Amino acid sequence: MAKGKIVSYTNPTAPASEAFRALRTNLQFLGISEQVSVIAVTGAGPREGKSTTASNLAISVAQAGRSCILIDADLRCPVIHRILATGTQPGLSDVLLGQSTAVQALHDAWVPGLKVMPSGQLPPSPADLLLSPKMAELIADLRTRADMVVIDTPPIGLVSDAAALARVVDGYLLVLGAGRTTRDLARRAKQALETVHGNILGVVLNNMAGQPEYRHYGYGGYGSYGKDKERHRHAR
Repeated sequence: MAKGKIVSYTNPTAPASEAFRALRTNLQFLGISEQVSVIAVTGAGPREGKSTTASNLAISVAQAGRSCILIDADLRCPVIHRILATGTQPGLSDVLLGQSTAVQALHDAWVPGLKVMPSGQLPPSPADLLLSPKMAELIADLRTRADMVVIDTPPIGLVSDAAALARVVDGYLLVLGAGRTTRDLARRAKQALETVHGNILGVVLNNMAGQPEYRHYGYGGYGSYGKDKERHRHAR
């Protein structure tokens, strides 16, 4: 159980925890003027902490007394199951392939009010699976099961998977790494979302100086993202 990555749970008084609560509040205020209940979290590039950002946000929502579902839609390098200790199956891909129901794929987390849908088996064409009508049907179903749905997706600057969800999510949070994400990469990520008319709700800047709990967040080994699944699995 990788609770060390979940500062919202392990250290609720830390500045990072307060930042996630502020993010949660800002999203709630956005919901006053527009529907914001299904949010995709993506990044510009590797090791920016998007998965721990998604996890901490989902936990913050649950801690506020609202029901939340966290989906691992990174079907190339999933890590949510490691962060929240759920196991990988049944999960998202199993539902989309008709091998599991949504209810069966929702795992209880150790935070009341939070359920997790892990990645499931890793498919050969993740973007095609996320573009399928089954994905739209699933998201429509999950909207009725929770106050908020948070979806962890691959970095938009590396692969197109996150863009495939533009039709079914209410908006995107773009995660950038301070001192890691270049301006060019951030610009290209923003343009990639705009190309598919993705609604960018905001930007999360990770790895800020003075907040050491952020420094170890995120991925490792995106060099050939998703091409060597076994190597990525063993690298974590």
